[in-house]
Amino acid sequence: GGNQLFCSGQYGGGELMLASLIFDGNASRFPADLGPLVNDTDGTSISNGDPSLDATSARMMFTRNHGGFDLDIYEASRSPAIPGQPFQAVAPVSFNGFDPGAASLCPALSPDGLHMFFSSTDPIDVSGGQPPAGALTVWYVARTDLDDEWGDPIPIETFDDDDEHTCVMALRGDGCELWVQRFILGPATNSYFRSLR
Repeated sequence: GGNQLFCSGQYGGGELMLASLIFDGNASRFPADLGPLVNDTDGTSISNGDPSLDATSARMMFTRNHGGFDLDIYEASRSPAIPGQPFQAVAPVSFNGFDPGAASLCPALSPDGLHMFFSSTDPIDVSGGQPPAGALTVWYVARTDLDDEWGDPIPIETFDDDDEHTCVMALRGDGCELWVQRFILGPATNSYFRSLR
């Protein structure tokens, strides 16, 4: 809802947090940890970030980092009917035809939860280290129902760059505006782009 803010940060080492906003002139409440299902407290992940939710806040996509460039997109779900309900299920998202060693990250979910832009190094296996320049590109995927598997990913080659990685940042609610970030690993060089349709 409009009184919740989902964020990632350094609280507890890169965990996903929820802050309840108070619109009466006071500061928002201190962010609360979203719990072990989302933040994977069994020690198999280093950090979780990039939260992106549907309009009901019942579905959340996020990036889980298992170390190095071992990055995957996960989906968390909960009942939208109960405010403050914790996420009851968290599972990794698999993409048809993708190399198992490819990194996938930076999801941007549509309000209805049926469309998603994200970034991936596919078809490049990066399990052995950092990807070469330009390997991280933008993809689009869709499903017909919230409980269905995602369909075949479609590369959005408009954003491809041979020298820089491209990471999805945000998708406007009507799906007509997409923001991406271009960067080079190592010395920080970031630039931001807006795409309209």
